[in-house]
Amino acid sequence: MARPAVGLAERRLEGPPLNASLTEVLVRLVDRTRSVHLLATGERPWVDLVVALAAGGRREVLGSIANGVGDIGYSHQVERAIEGLLRTGHVDELWDVLAAKLAEDPAFAIPLEHVMSQTSFRERLSVDRIMAWVGRDLGRGASVARLTSPDARTLDPLAHALIELFGADSWPARAITARSGSTPGIDGSARFYERQAENAAEWARSSQGEVARWASRLAAQFRERAEAEREEDELMQQIG
Repeated sequence: MARPAVGLAERRLEGPPLNASLTEVLVRLVDRTRSVHLLATGERPWVDLVVALAAGGRREVLGSIANGVGDIGYSHQVERAIEGLLRTGHVDELWDVLAAKLAEDPAFAIPLEHVMSQTSFRERLSVDRIMAWVGRDLGRGASVARLTSPDARTLDPLAHALIELFGADSWPARAITARSGSTPGIDGSARFYERQAENAAEWARSSQGEVARWASRLAAQFRERAEAEREEDELMQQIG
């Protein structure tokens, strides 16, 4: 039932300008179908409908998308709608709505982290915009620390900004430390920790004191973990 309704709505959008009451119906349709797992043929009209309504100033659809992110097992069209909104210039608006949900419920950081990893949102959203929302709130800083990716030779700019602001021993810094060691590669944990030790050594070259202190300590921890993994691997080979 949802797919025909969405398709009909999309065709109606291509016609003459809508009156307020019909637009209201379409806004409600988006909200009621956000968790319906549409087939591929139904996703595109739904995404187009979301983008068209947002372009027409109906900010409520952004709220529907934010609520969709929080739905358990959210539907694939939510991610596609986010990409459509990002491409059409709604990056900051969408962040503001998602950030409001995060402020209400810190646990929202979990699905938000997932959708950020599945879309180009983090690449398009400026660190300054995120940090303006964080302010000096430690809780908010820890929440957005989940959105960082400290696994490359250059330290994630958001991670750098959080550690610079709150310090090497802060709650956000600890959250970033946890993320930096949470994704061992398929080529073995020892090699993963070696690479992260190399990355952290590069991060330690930062001119910002707290970042350098945090990264130097982290590099040493990764070297220790890499050595422990190598010793364990050697022991297992001897036993085997």
